Amino acid sequence: MAAGGEAFAAGAYTVTWDSVPMGLFGGDDESPVIESPDVKTEPINNTSIYAKMTIDEVYQGADAVAGFTCLEWDGGVLNALYPYGATAGEIGVIATLLFDLSQPMIFTVVAGTAASVTGPSDITAQHAFPIPGTTPRISFAPRLRRIPLRFRFFPYFLGPDQIAHFAVTQLLGP
Repeated sequence: MAAGGEAFAAGAYTVTWDSVPMGLFGGDDESPVIESPDVKTEPINNTSIYAKMTIDEVYQGADAVAGFTCLEWDGGVLNALYPYGATAGEIGVIATLLFDLSQPMIFTVVAGTAASVTGPSDITAQHAFPIPGTTPRISFAPRLRRIPLRFRFFPYFLGPDQIAHFAVTQLLGP
């Protein structure tokens, strides 16, 4: 704990997609992140009294995504590069819904880091899928392949009247 009692959290996480490890990640800005939800609203901004002023907005949900840069050329990365139920280079079934192809993505805290004390211990997105149009250019040259990947977390029902992009298992702090 910090001198003023602040509770800081730092520490690495591993990531799996469809139960397959995504491997080692780049550091700093290439480490795994879950981006703040992209909130969707409909502005109320065309009325008989207030004209085109925005007087309120109707909340209409949010999107959530995760991103990281993989340094290993292994099963998890290859599955993400060719996620359409086909092997590398094949197209897959046209008109398949991506929700149906989505797989669980689990972020798990690395033991022995400060985050293993403060948490969360894991974050589970039940329906994650690589975002179309974000496929990286992959260098087949005599240098390390850095493969940036981005995944969309599709919403799902956690329970009656409870929709989520992911569930968090929180550890209790010190």
